[in-house]
Amino acid sequence: MKYELKCVDDSMLSIEEKTEINQEIDRIIERHKNNRYQINRLTFESTAALTASENLIEKKASQGFLRRFWNNLTGKNNRIQAEIDRNIARAQYASQQTLQKLAEQNLMSFELITAVNNKLNASMVAVEKEINNVYDTILTLFKHSRAEIMQLETRVERLERNVDLLNWQNSIEYQMYNGVEYRDLDAVTKLVCLAHDFFAITKGEWKTTDLLLLKSAMGIIGIDPRELISYEKFIYEVGNNEELFSYLVGEGDLIDCKRFNDSDVIIKAISKIRNFKMEEQYTVDYTRNVLSKYGVNKGFDDVAYEMMVMDLKKEDDTDFETKVGMYELEVEILYNLWQWYERSKLPEKLYEAKMSFFNLKLDAMTLLDDLAYLSVKEAAYMYMMMYVGSALFGCYDEKNNLYQFSRNQELYTTYKKDDVIIRFLWGSNYGEYATLEELKKDYCLLKRRASAGDVYAQLAIGISEGQVHYNYTLMDGTEIYRNRNEAIRYLKMAEEQGGFCANKIIMYLYNAEIDDCEEKVEFYKKMSLSNDTDAMYRLGYMYFEGRCVNKDESKAIYYFEKAYNNGYHDDGMINDIARYYSNEGNGDNEKALEWWHIGAKYNYELSLSNLGWSYRYGHGVQIDYQKTLDYYKRASECEYGNGYAERNIGEMYLNGNGVPVNRDMARQWYEKAAERGDGTAQEWLKENT
Repeated sequence: MKYELKCVDDSMLSIEEKTEINQEIDRIIERHKNNRYQINRLTFESTAALTASENLIEKKASQGFLRRFWNNLTGKNNRIQAEIDRNIARAQYASQQTLQKLAEQNLMSFELITAVNNKLNASMVAVEKEINNVYDTILTLFKHSRAEIMQLETRVERLERNVDLLNWQNSIEYQMYNGVEYRDLDAVTKLVCLAHDFFAITKGEWKTTDLLLLKSAMGIIGIDPRELISYEKFIYEVGNNEELFSYLVGEGDLIDCKRFNDSDVIIKAISKIRNFKMEEQYTVDYTRNVLSKYGVNKGFDDVAYEMMVMDLKKEDDTDFETKVGMYELEVEILYNLWQWYERSKLPEKLYEAKMSFFNLKLDAMTLLDDLAYLSVKEAAYMYMMMYVGSALFGCYDEKNNLYQFSRNQELYTTYKKDDVIIRFLWGSNYGEYATLEELKKDYCLLKRRASAGDVYAQLAIGISEGQVHYNYTLMDGTEIYRNRNEAIRYLKMAEEQGGFCANKIIMYLYNAEIDDCEEKVEFYKKMSLSNDTDAMYRLGYMYFEGRCVNKDESKAIYYFEKAYNNGYHDDGMINDIARYYSNEGNGDNEKALEWWHIGAKYNYELSLSNLGWSYRYGHGVQIDYQKTLDYYKRASECEYGNGYAERNIGEMYLNGNGVPVNRDMARQWYEKAAERGDGTAQEWLKENT
């Protein structure tokens, strides 16, 4: 039975606002429903915004994906309490609806719900009765959702069992860690060993029924699944035991704690302790020395743990002394391990995303978006560059434009204080700089990094200066003009370092100007030798039309065909190749037809209309009026239609070519052609009105 979540007072929101919020949430969920990490993130951010204590509510309701529901306010004078309250109401309503929709679509996994459940129980809200009521309401939703998952998977997968897991469970009492049987280990080590084995066997992909099998295994080695254990005990012991930590997460470098979210409380806390014991050992030593001067003597492990707690409490309300059941903690450990595992693949994922970005593949934005959520700054650079420079790259995505704009605003807010690349990219294109002095300061910093070989700094200057058709205005009203030559200079520096996408912008900038002929031709030839199909295409048109070079159609066709053979195709290019081979060129109608058929395969209107012309008048083929009509109609049905084809269909009905004479049908087709601007059709209609 459906459980409706109702824990927010939405009375200050209009029906229109609620509709807008629900539509945006539907778009977000549809975009990410197959992305397990993003669903986890939506769930935790929504829960955090609904249950944050008073001192954290504004922060939680205005960050992450919820920021898009927060009206942008600038300047302290504008931040009146009524506006802040309204923004909080929007964000909390959005959070409530997000959880409701995720539950209705069964998008929350068993382990995710368990982790959130533990998180709620471990949050400090002892003084706020109203928020505790919200907790109860949300927990009820999660209990309903978890029960539905159990019922669904029991029905569908009742007869399935993972053989490897069953074998492991059957031999669990004989498994050993460091020569000691699991049954004889302490509780924390047992939990670590079980999590290690379970994750290794399932490779991070398990079903809810598998988690129940894990519960049975716990009982076999002497763990009462309902026995309580504190976060503190588990985190302290694993964080201060290098061997146990390595057994839990595997060998490898520590992952930056900043890349973990509030949902990763266990692994984030342990990693923080490990960081204090390794890279930031000096801070622990300094703190111990200060304490000893005041007569407080504490061991290194105790100080490292307490510093971790103090650090994380600045960001979160988790009470590490909270106790949860052994089984609930084990499920949450597995959830955290999966998050860790996903982050361990970041170098591989970043390489894939970087290659997609540099080669301007269509999937680049999605790959970069996912990595940006994981706080990978390089991904944030590239994601913002693709959006800011979408006109230069030729990758404007109208369907997802609103989403991408809000995501880039989030990235700008996150990084603007300490990263000049993101600050300059967004600020110089969306009016975030207050004065010319601020802009000049960042520009100088960026140029230094670019001169030192930073490819992202080079691209940032090139993309921003390359927006030659859009000057920008500072907050103080100063208008700033782009510098095309500066853009090309830095883009060439980026291209030499493997920033292949720089080529696209350089060619765009060259194409927009009629000067620099020698430099332009030289660059296109260089790119053509590197198998850049866009360069081949542009070079072909320069020879075809005699721009910057002597007109030479044979050279043009050479570059056009080379571009096509390397994967580039375009309606106009294919039609020009065919026309070259037709009677207008060398009289090779067979070759012309071959190219028009290639164009027809892509449903290109010029190729379709010319095939219709060929079959109507018998150029290279026998006259076939039925094929003529088929090709003309296909041309008419293309996105922008084809007036020439439509007028010819009208003529065929007028003259009875392959169809009965029908002046009414003829008039309909002439009218279609006239609407598209066909002059002959317009004249006929004037004469026959």
